[in-house]
Amino acid sequence: MSQPQTSPVRATLLGGAWVLSGDFLFIPTALIITAFLARRLGPAQYGLFALAATVIGWLEWMIASFFSRAAVRQIAAASDWRPVGSAVVRVMLATGVGVGALLAIFARPAGALLGDRTLVPLLYLAAFGAPLVGLALSHRFVLTGLERFRARAVATSVRWIGRLVLVLVFVEAGFGASGATAATVAATALEFLAARCFVRPALLAAGPTPWRELGRLAIPLFVAAVFVRASERVALICLQAVGGSTADTGMYGAAQSLASVPGFIATAFSPVLLSSLTGLVAADDRASARVLSRQALRGVVWLVPVAGAVAALSGEIVRLFFGQAYAGAAPVLAVLSMASPANIMLVIASTILIANDRVGATVAIAAPLLPLAIVGQMLAVPRLGGLGAAIVTAAVSFLGAGIALVVVKRVTGVALFGHVNRGSHQPE
Repeated sequence: MSQPQTSPVRATLLGGAWVLSGDFLFIPTALIITAFLARRLGPAQYGLFALAATVIGWLEWMIASFFSRAAVRQIAAASDWRPVGSAVVRVMLATGVGVGALLAIFARPAGALLGDRTLVPLLYLAAFGAPLVGLALSHRFVLTGLERFRARAVATSVRWIGRLVLVLVFVEAGFGASGATAATVAATALEFLAARCFVRPALLAAGPTPWRELGRLAIPLFVAAVFVRASERVALICLQAVGGSTADTGMYGAAQSLASVPGFIATAFSPVLLSSLTGLVAADDRASARVLSRQALRGVVWLVPVAGAVAALSGEIVRLFFGQAYAGAAPVLAVLSMASPANIMLVIASTILIANDRVGATVAIAAPLLPLAIVGQMLAVPRLGGLGAAIVTAAVSFLGAGIALVVVKRVTGVALFGHVNRGSHQPE
């Protein structure tokens, strides 16, 4: 394992930059694929592919959200990563097989329900790819836990570039939506094979599979992630349900899509921070862990001026991306952009707590956010429409971030402002 003690802050920044560089390739390659398929396949075939791609993306998000932070923490904390890494691979492979089997079973009923049986073969392809998703993700988590961020970036880059090339080749060869779906599955296999070039945990090692230990971390962390994500997204549902028009919902959705861009950065940096912090805590270098934690929290503060600039230019930004018809989204974007640093602060603070094995605290922070958001939306939307929905969403984000900072201070002795306590502060 690398030696983050020499410069933990710099190592984390470099690691995050590498992860971001690999993950960022998803955006331009996805835009090219979308433009190509929309023209090459036509609306009907492209709609089939979009449904299949949504299913694949949803399955990957569910598996990754459930295991990612638990797996990274276990690997980073282990004195010997090999048995832990092998266990993570076995658990995620078994999960992928199970999910794929369920999808295969329900493929025909789903096709009948959606009124298009030509979707069934695409769902079978997605089911076949589910075990590959488990294998690719497990190797991604092993590389992250070992702080081999450059290798992780290479593997994900191979996937996104490979998907683009394979989609172009398969569709031009005449395989249509099925070819595009098969290319998506094959690209996942490419990431798995690329990752195996850098790290090779045993795929079928003997020994018990530690479902209980991974579940102890994975289940509460997944629950916390769902509560946080739902509290941010429930505004759209409430806006449509309690008096907002479809146009209001469209305006809010457009603003929300722009305001969520900074979250992409948090998604890239949080696993890097988790791996680095967990390694420091496992090595009992709590002084360095506190320094890194404080710098990570302070780094979010630098986003506040950026959020302010986006808020000030919200009208121009909305017109640039969506046109004059969406001018009503500008006030919503202004409010949501100011809340984006709070959302990132909540992610970073939760990561610090997880690295210090305070998983229950993350659930305690996240659980009240969703009911508070729902109640607030019900009160604000009938009076203020989309702007009221944005104000409530922002208020809940600031509340969650504030509580998380208080809990981090109590657990680790790290405050956003003030000096770092370098003494032997132990979690209570």
